[in-house]
Amino acid sequence: MSKRTQEDIEKLAAHSAYAGLHLVRHVGNAWRRQREVPDYVSFTLTGTYPDLPLPRRPWQRLLLPQPESLRELAGHLRAVAEDPRIRGVVIHVRPLEIPITRLETLRDLIGELRANGKHVATWSSRYTTSSYYVACAADEIILQPGGEVAPLGLHRSFMFLADTLAKAGLAVDGIQITPYKTALDTFTRREISDEAREMADWLMDATFDELVAAIASGRGLSREEAQLLIDEAPYTDETALDRGVVDHVATEEELPQLLASVRSVGTVSTPHTGGTASSRAASDPALTDGRQSAG
Repeated sequence: MSKRTQEDIEKLAAHSAYAGLHLVRHVGNAWRRQREVPDYVSFTLTGTYPDLPLPRRPWQRLLLPQPESLRELAGHLRAVAEDPRIRGVVIHVRPLEIPITRLETLRDLIGELRANGKHVATWSSRYTTSSYYVACAADEIILQPGGEVAPLGLHRSFMFLADTLAKAGLAVDGIQITPYKTALDTFTRREISDEAREMADWLMDATFDELVAAIASGRGLSREEAQLLIDEAPYTDETALDRGVVDHVATEEELPQLLASVRSVGTVSTPHTGGTASSRAASDPALTDGRQSAG
């Protein structure tokens, strides 16, 4: 058997397996549509969320986990937003170490859910600056007992390698058109320049203003009160509840009972890891578990 023939057989097998996986998923979706639709659907936000799906070969898509992209997540959330049978969404928020632009996209998606009449609640064992920024776009913020709201604020670090390169007998030569062109500073300087610090401060101030505005809007505070909320972090669970930083303190199992109008808590599962919507089961025997596979 030639090498080319062997490669063709492997590609055919990978395509067939991938097609079979999709067929099973679509059949499962068709069967689930006949079941009772849950009042609430649960998503878990975690991972890096690239803007678009990463290009992958068929065998990679079949065998290797793939982070869910913002485009795919948006598709899942918008499908829920457009379904009149679903009452709301519970978002389990984990630390999100992603750029501010993607955090803004997540806030916009939550805004779309609310604009379509969905009640949105977030739950987490620990809110960081990024996850709390996203959570403030929801109707309710729920914290796990014993959890915390971490110190809130922004930080940025810079690396300068001129001394390290000098120890190796190396140096980088570059022509700087203006003091504000700092692309080579990492390799040519030993510390941050005044111009680079000025630009960094301006960007950080703008981002911080967005954080303050989001907290003020989401929590119904003035800008001064939102600023004070940030300055006085971190918060324990009880302090966060007393100060209005969160709306409720509850375990994950207590969520169905906490949401007063809930009759069933649903789940969304996707075939990805690293930014997935994961399964959540209702603890109240009177509540049913509706499952929808997003294929």
